[in-house]
Amino acid sequence: MTTFDASVIEAFRALWQKTVILDWSAVFFATYFPFLMALIVIALFFQEKSWRLRLWYFMNTALAVIISRGIVTEGIRFLYARQRPFVAFQFSPLHSGFEPSPAFPSGHAAALFAIAFLLLFLKKKWGYWFLGFASINALARVYIGVHWPTDVVGGALVGFLAASAVWVLLLRHKEGLVKQEEKEEEEKTGTLGDSLFPKISE
Repeated sequence: MTTFDASVIEAFRALWQKTVILDWSAVFFATYFPFLMALIVIALFFQEKSWRLRLWYFMNTALAVIISRGIVTEGIRFLYARQRPFVAFQFSPLHSGFEPSPAFPSGHAAALFAIAFLLLFLKKKWGYWFLGFASINALARVYIGVHWPTDVVGGALVGFLAASAVWVLLLRHKEGLVKQEEKEEEEKTGTLGDSLFPKISE
């Protein structure tokens, strides 16, 4: 915990129960909004006509989340068990149900920023939107008292590195998939043309 972390938490706590809309919005974006983000990602993938590309997008996303949230985050937490703000300062967070598990880096930030940066590489327009969504979630989790600011910054960095690694590793496979799709499309077009305009035997 740094002085900056502590001052931000205290500043946010001073705003609690001052505005009901602000408190409820923070709780929503911190706890429920990630589920909506997941549904949007799935919908984006299903816009692709090719089942191969859908699978490729899913594999990319799943691998980025597993690396960022399941491996790197848990590995850091195993080595560095940082207390959450509500544990360190002995207060109840704005929303109940949070366990006093290690705080650094933020698992939500790691996973959501991994998805956001991966979308930035794949679909730039939606990537910018998701970077905004992930940032709102990160800010909300700090606001409700379950993470320090540096937790979510660390999570964002983990997410970026995981997304970058997955993109570099799997980029070449997308090129192969696209070529395969083009080849099959050409074969279908050729078959259709032959059926509509059969060759006349001499």
